[in-house]
Order: sequence, then C-alpha cells, then structure tokens
Amino acid sequence: MSEGLSLLLGLFLPPIVEYVKTKFANNKIVNYSITLILCVIVGVISTIIEGKFNTKDVGTIFGSIGSALFAAQATYNYFWKPKKLDTSFKAYVIKNNL
Repeated sequence: MSEGLSLLLGLFLPPIVEYVKTKFANNKIVNYSITLILCVIVGVISTIIEGKFNTKDVGTIFGSIGSALFAAQATYNYFWKPKKLDTSFKAYVIKNNL
C-alpha cells in the first residue's frame, strides 16, 4: 500500500523538481540529486504513514522510493517534456522571480 501512495505522490513531483531546478540551472548533478532526494523523502514519508518504517520492511521502503522515482520520471518524460511544460514553467518562475 505504501508503494501505491508513493506512486501517487510521485505524479506531483515534476512541478516541484522544476521549481528547484530553476535555482540550480545547468547543473545536472545537482538536479538529479534533488530529484533523488525528493523521491527518497516521498518514499520514506509514505512508508511512515503506512506504519512499515522498520528494519523488517526495508524492501517496502526501497519499493516506495522506487515507485516515487518511477512515477516522477514517467510523468516528466511522457507529459511535461513533450508538452514543453518544463520550459514554460521555468520561464514563468524566472519572469516572476518566484
């Protein structure tokens, strides 16, 4: 169940990642690290909500992290990138100094 929650929450990560990426433009290592850290946070939080955050359920924690990462990357690659939402979002943030 926590993997499903991570999958659902991961669908909403691309706008957050794009916002953070505007602060660290043209630094791919930082951008990938931010994405991974956010997915780890989402995975751990969903595991805690499910009540399975312990040493017996380490597979659940990694599964939740993987689900969040999969959902975020799939949403970005199949929705954000083809529709050019990433560039328009970045331009909006820069224009409005958010």
